[in-house]
Amino acid sequence: MNIRKFRKDYCKTQQEISDDLGVSLKTYQNYERGLVTIPNKQLERLAEYFKVSIADLFADAASEKNTINLNNVEVDVIANYIVDNWDKLMVNKLFSANFRAQAGEWVLKIKKDIEGIK
Repeated sequence: MNIRKFRKDYCKTQQEISDDLGVSLKTYQNYERGLVTIPNKQLERLAEYFKVSIADLFADAASEKNTINLNNVEVDVIANYIVDNWDKLMVNKLFSANFRAQAGEWVLKIKKDIEGIK
């Protein structure tokens, strides 16, 4: 996670960033330390704040050299890779955070649909 690097590049304190994001100082510190899953909305706000992509928040110097443009890869190839490498992908913070957030949205929608049926 690169948010500490970006914060320092912007010469901001943790308190300033936490105030700007509307989260507690402790929560922001946990974001920087990687101790909690950052909600998608906060990831979007951080990326916007630092004027970078969400992927940039998670990228490290080594991975930037090996970037692949997934727009040039067949969707079936990507889908098969995800199915075949699910456990490995869930260890990746960016993938698992996005999946958990999306899964949470699916659960809420299903609950609303079920309650609407009753």
